[in-house]
Amino acid sequence: MDLLIEEINQLWSFVQRYVDETAIDMIHVVKSGDRTARDKMDRMDWLARNAEFLSPDQITKCLLAFKDQFNGQSLPARNAYITAKHTSNAVITVVNLIDHANKLNRDEETISRLAILLSILEPLLINDMNLEKALDMQTMGTLIGLLELPSYIKNANKQSDPDSVKLPIYIKYAIRCVTSCVRHPSGVEQLFVVNNGTTFILQFIQLIRDEEIIANSAKIIRIVLREDKFYDQMIQRHSDLGNLLLETCSLFQFSEVVLTELIAATRNFSRSTQAASYVAQSNVSILVSLSLNPPNEKIQNLAVDCLRNMQRIQELERHIKQVGGHEIVLLLGEKNKFAFK
Repeated sequence: MDLLIEEINQLWSFVQRYVDETAIDMIHVVKSGDRTARDKMDRMDWLARNAEFLSPDQITKCLLAFKDQFNGQSLPARNAYITAKHTSNAVITVVNLIDHANKLNRDEETISRLAILLSILEPLLINDMNLEKALDMQTMGTLIGLLELPSYIKNANKQSDPDSVKLPIYIKYAIRCVTSCVRHPSGVEQLFVVNNGTTFILQFIQLIRDEEIIANSAKIIRIVLREDKFYDQMIQRHSDLGNLLLETCSLFQFSEVVLTELIAATRNFSRSTQAASYVAQSNVSILVSLSLNPPNEKIQNLAVDCLRNMQRIQELERHIKQVGGHEIVLLLGEKNKFAFK
């Protein structure tokens, strides 16, 4: 029996080495300037189908090689990838594999597989044609299902420091994919109509203290709130959203990226008088502080936009004057240089 096990292990080792060698050929194709977008995307199809046979190092190398074609300093190269027309069905393969893995018991092997598949899906969705194909498959529903926080995380946030909670890596990849999906109007609509879609996104802002997660979650909410089609329902569902966004600002004073997205989402939330009236005076003070002592000009202009929205509420206007924010609104209110929606 021991001899048989040893032979099986040797056979598995041989298979893995062979597949890893094949992966090196895939990397050369992806890096080649002579290959088409379809050729390179089809290599991601191969990677998704064979990931369980590959070593983690080779998976990482394949992904980095693929991302390097549009994550570099060349804006033309990135735009060319985004708009590339092709006939690859790689994204369909990856979405189907994710949907299958999502139905399995969430053990360590499945969690690892989901992380790998979602990390492959993420760069594919940056291409417009891939995004449309994925949304035609109602991929948002699958992604939202992956965003439900495990019970141990919810309980840990009630009992201890949220900073000590470790989020499963597949959730970070899933929310990146959701962020890509809402670039398309169909993605926004699917997010809004999927049961618990926006609720799960807001749960990240409420419970998680990861900069990337918060920035992406706020970006998603910002995009949903700019759509008139969903704005009124969003306000009705989440009337306390403005307070949540501003209270989170106070926790991320050190991150300009997070502050920008949180305040931009607040600006979009407060564009109606009804929504602005839901914001507490204590949270308005956060905006005044960011207007008077901003980390950068963009954040200052966004904060001033929020204050302008809230000055339509008599009680909030008085408070803004009391804490010294009225003059900065008068000075900058009509001069916003950033059409950031």
